[in-house]
Amino acid sequence: MVSWNRRFKQKTTLQELGTIWNCTPRNVKWIIRRLCTAGWIAWLPGRGRGNRSTLTILISEAEVVLTLAKEATSKGRFHDGVRLLEEHDVDVMTRGRFVHWLEGQYGYRVDNNENSQLDTLRLPFYRSMPNLDPLFTLRRTEWHIARQLFDTLVTKSDEDDEIIPYVAYYWETDNTETT
Repeated sequence: MVSWNRRFKQKTTLQELGTIWNCTPRNVKWIIRRLCTAGWIAWLPGRGRGNRSTLTILISEAEVVLTLAKEATSKGRFHDGVRLLEEHDVDVMTRGRFVHWLEGQYGYRVDNNENSQLDTLRLPFYRSMPNLDPLFTLRRTEWHIARQLFDTLVTKSDEDDEIIPYVAYYWETDNTETT
């Protein structure tokens, strides 16, 4: 993988880029606008006939791959994000930044909207879990997650129907008698 420590400049034409990208000059202009808007390149068009334009790459390949991997993962395509990092052989530091970002994407999160509060638990999993209602779960994986979600804090013992801790590890009882 190429890693630039400073900006990389190249003189080129729309026709040359069209040949490289296998598209029309019109699409080349569209791609250039998109890349400029993203902040990945700077484009200085050549003025006059025969003057070549200057394409300046502003961001390293590792940064582009990291951005695309984050985007794919955010859209639910986790494997595509990881595959991008592997195919482009990014450095350990970039992989570490991706893992750090990824850790912030999963787990328990509370999102406060204007009128409500939304509790969300995101887990990376290789297939969707359309139903976690214990009554309607079909797959073993769905049942396993549903059991953990719906475990009770306390349970009754089989011997003497005494209430004992299950998920809860501590609680207080009010022993005051009311008459």
